[in-house]
Amino acid sequence: MIDLNLVRVFVAVYRNSSYTLAARELNLSQPAVSQAIRRFESSLNALLFVNEGRRPSPTPYATRLIRHLGLAVDSIDGVLAQQRDVCAYVNEAYFHLFSDIEYLIMRQQPRAQKQMLEDLQANKIELLLDTVAHLDRNFIVEELMSQPLVVVCRQAHPRVCENTLTKELFYSEEHVVLQLCSEKRQILESFAKEPVGTFKDKLEVSSVASLLMSVSRSNCLGIVNAAVANEWADILRLQVLPLPIATESVPLQMIYHQRYALDPHHQMIRNEIRQRISHSVQPL
Repeated sequence: MIDLNLVRVFVAVYRNSSYTLAARELNLSQPAVSQAIRRFESSLNALLFVNEGRRPSPTPYATRLIRHLGLAVDSIDGVLAQQRDVCAYVNEAYFHLFSDIEYLIMRQQPRAQKQMLEDLQANKIELLLDTVAHLDRNFIVEELMSQPLVVVCRQAHPRVCENTLTKELFYSEEHVVLQLCSEKRQILESFAKEPVGTFKDKLEVSSVASLLMSVSRSNCLGIVNAAVANEWADILRLQVLPLPIATESVPLQMIYHQRYALDPHHQMIRNEIRQRISHSVQPL
């Protein structure tokens, strides 16, 4: 009889293309993972991986085997994991959309994108709702929506209103600047389609909430995506104005490891997230 624990190790090594990442996912040591693969190969009387550089390369037999054993492990995990809490890193701007989804535990993402993805790979979280680049092939990415960037300022701003916000005025006003996670780049620099000029940074913040509160209590301008701006405009008495600079829209992505693709409980939560997006903002 085949040991299911050996099957899990095989699936983890195959999907991660790494003994180190598989060990991290399974909370095992790397030698224990390597030993488990050798035991599994011995029980099957077949070679499963060959070393190519630093990565284990699956043999044709392993590739055939994963089609069946991968689905089997996913199915078993899905049954055992029903009605468990699913932990997710969620961009704070969207907390309000998902706060009452049953079994979804939301945490604010770490500043470093690398840390977010490592935690997703290591199964410390099961979902990531944010805008992320440079993803591993083991992750599944769904774009839930895409929103333009807009300018926000307080309704009683002495100089700025919808008909007066020119590019020149935009650059002459003071700004509250939002830094993107993981890199010292401002949101405008990351999505601009044209060269960004120099403007006056009055305050640098690391959260959307801090930006909106600061703008509502000063004569500074701020830049956020349209969905967030429209959600809080009335409450904070903000103007929402077109950005006088050409930019790309900002996507909201739902990212998860392929190990959860067929997990029924995970699918249920993902469907609930999609429904909240479709009912709250204009989807793609």
